[in-house]
Amino acid sequence: MGQAGEVAITDFQRSFVWQNDKVAKYIKAIFDGKPVGLFLILEAANTLQFKPRTYNKIDIPLNNVGELILDGQQRMTSLLQALNGQSEKRFFIELSDISSNHLKVSNIIFFDKNTIRAQECENPKAAYDLNLIPLEVLRDVEDNDGLSPLAHWCLQVAEQVGLHESRVLESKIKRFVDESFFWREIWYCLLPKTIDRSTATEIFIETNTSSVRIRRFDIEVANARGEHDEDLRDSISAAYSNPKNSVFRHYFKEDPEDWIPEIGEWMLKVSCLHNDQAPREKNYPNALGQLLKRKDGDNFPYLEQLYADLSWALNYASEQGAPTRRTVPSWPPLHVIAAIRPSYEKIRDPGKINTARSLLQTYYWRSLFSNRYDVQANDRLHNDFRALKSALHEINKQGEWKIEIPLFEDKDHPIYTHNDFLRHAGWIGSQSRLGRALASFVMSRQPPDWITGECLSPNKIRELEEKGELDRHHVFSRHILKMADIPRDKIENGLNGVFLDGKTNRRFSKDAPEVYLEKVLQNYEISEDELRSRIENYLVPYNEMKDLGKIVKRYDRFLLARAKSISQHIDKLGRVQTIA
Repeated sequence: MGQAGEVAITDFQRSFVWQNDKVAKYIKAIFDGKPVGLFLILEAANTLQFKPRTYNKIDIPLNNVGELILDGQQRMTSLLQALNGQSEKRFFIELSDISSNHLKVSNIIFFDKNTIRAQECENPKAAYDLNLIPLEVLRDVEDNDGLSPLAHWCLQVAEQVGLHESRVLESKIKRFVDESFFWREIWYCLLPKTIDRSTATEIFIETNTSSVRIRRFDIEVANARGEHDEDLRDSISAAYSNPKNSVFRHYFKEDPEDWIPEIGEWMLKVSCLHNDQAPREKNYPNALGQLLKRKDGDNFPYLEQLYADLSWALNYASEQGAPTRRTVPSWPPLHVIAAIRPSYEKIRDPGKINTARSLLQTYYWRSLFSNRYDVQANDRLHNDFRALKSALHEINKQGEWKIEIPLFEDKDHPIYTHNDFLRHAGWIGSQSRLGRALASFVMSRQPPDWITGECLSPNKIRELEEKGELDRHHVFSRHILKMADIPRDKIENGLNGVFLDGKTNRRFSKDAPEVYLEKVLQNYEISEDELRSRIENYLVPYNEMKDLGKIVKRYDRFLLARAKSISQHIDKLGRVQTIA
C-alpha cells in the first residue's frame, strides 16, 4: 500500500533520521513478534487534510492517497527502503540454519553496498552459504514470467543445491517470511476522515513518538512549502545569530532543529494577537500569512518587527528574575508582552511611560500569581491583550487609563495568598508555574549569594547556568526532612528553595540550617548582621532558620513565615502603582 501510493506521509514530516542499526533492530523485532509501536493514520478526506509527500528515496504516485501517516514515518520509510534496496546499506536476514525445516532469524545485518562483503553477498550462492537472505528479494512483485525476486534468487542457488531443493527453499522461505513478517499484526489507530485538520494535529502532537519532535510550527509552515518555507526558516536562523537578538540563546535550545520551530511558534502566537485573534492553532494559518507578507520584492518587514518584539519580551522576563529558559515561570504572559510592545513604545512622555511600566508590571505578576490562565488560557490571553492595548492607548493620549482588564478583577482572579503558597507551590526546579514564579520574584530583587556576597544579577545567573553551577538549594535539606518523615511534596515546596552559586550550595551539604550557618560564620569573614542581610534579601526568615526544637515544628514555622513575607510583597506588586 505504501509502495502503491495508497498510504503516504504528510508534508510536515521532517527528514528521515533513523540510523541503520535502529532499522535493523526494528525489522528484527517484527520477526521476533515483539511490540513495534503504534501507527497513527488519518483517513484521507475528499480534500486532503494535509499535503502528502513521498517517502525518503522512494518514489510513489500521490494521485490515489487514501490514508496519511501522522506518526510512524520513520518505521514505514525504514521498511520500504530496506525492502526496495533504496537504503545506503544492503540489509540481510541472518538465519541460524537456512537448510533447516524450521527457520529462525538470528539477526538482521547490513553492509555498505560498496564493501567487498556486500558485493560477495550479491551472489546468491555465497549468501546461501552464509545463511543470509537479502531483504529486498522478499518484495511481493512478479516479472513478466510470473517469477518473484525470491524465485529468481532461489533459482541461482539451485546451481548449488539442485532445482528441487531450490523450489523447496523458496516455498519454505516464503511461508516463513509471510507468517513472521508480512502477516504480522501491527497495531494502528485510524482516525476517520471526518476528523478535521486541527483536531488531527492536536491528536498527533499529543501522541507523537517520533525520534525528532514535531511542533505546530513545522505543520503550519509545511503548507507554505514551495513558497516561503525556507525563507522563513532562514530568516529565523539569521535572527538567532543577529547580535540584536542575543537574548534568544538564553531561552531557546542550541540545536536549530529545536530553536527554529520554538521561535517560529512564538511568532505565530504573537502574530495571532496582532491579528486580534486568540493564539490558538486554528488561527495559525492567518498568522502565518501575516508573517509571510512581502514588501519590496523579497523583504518580509513584519518578521523583523516580531524579532524585536520577542527580544523585548525576553529582556523583560530577565528583569523580572527569569533570565534563562529554566527560570521562566510561564511562557503565555510573555506572548502578550511581546504583542503589546508596539503600543508601549509609542509612549514618549516620561510620566506616561512610568504609568505604562506600572501597568505592565502589574499584568506580569498577576498573570503568575492568580488563577487567570489556569483554564481557557488562549481566549483569556487575547482578552487581556486587547484590554492592555486599549489601556496603553489611553495612557498615551490622556496619561491614565480606565479600561477594565479582566486579569485585574480581584473577585474573579484574586492574587494568591500565603495559604496558596503553602498548599500549592511546587519545587523551584520543577515545571510548577507557582514554584518558579516564587523563585523568579525573589531573583528579581537580585539578591547576593550567601557566601560570596556577589549579586545574582541576570548576567550572573546566566553565567552560572552555562557552567552548570546555578543550584537550587533546599534551605532545610531534604536529608533532615526525610529523617523527620516529612512528606515529599512538603519537602519540595518552593518556599524551601533558593537559587545559589553551586559552590556555595555544596558547602552546605546535608546539614541543618543552624549548623551550616554557624560554619559560614566560623569559616568566612562575614559578620552575622551581613549574613542575616544576605539571607533576608531572599525573603528567607533568618530567625526561623536558626530556631531550635523539633524539626517538624521548626519547618512549619519557617514555611509559614516565608509564605507571609513573600505574599505581602507580591500583593503590593499586584496592584497598579507609580514606579519611581
